[in-house]
Amino acid sequence: MAVFSPSYKLAPRILGQLKAVEGTGGFLSGVRLRPGWIQELRRETEVREALAGVQIEGNSLTLEQAVELAHELPTRELRNSEREFCNYFELSEYFNADRDLYYGGLR
Repeated sequence: MAVFSPSYKLAPRILGQLKAVEGTGGFLSGVRLRPGWIQELRRETEVREALAGVQIEGNSLTLEQAVELAHELPTRELRNSEREFCNYFELSEYFNADRDLYYGGLR
């Protein structure tokens, strides 16, 4: 049985992009952030991730509205779009907490 040996050429453009990614990774590994910044970035990322998840399904909630909902759940009755985001956000928090327990959190 023959061994699969793909034939391809590494274009200069792709090689340049790979080098840029590698350089960025090296830079980021040397960056030290304050713990408060890490938590803030994580929270913002989780809000954006949840918002993108519901927007894919046609939800028209804005980033500002999502941030407000993630910060503190309003006491008023929620619209469907708001409830959908809150449910998605709560679920993502659950999975992210589980991931942190499994992987030991941020290093």
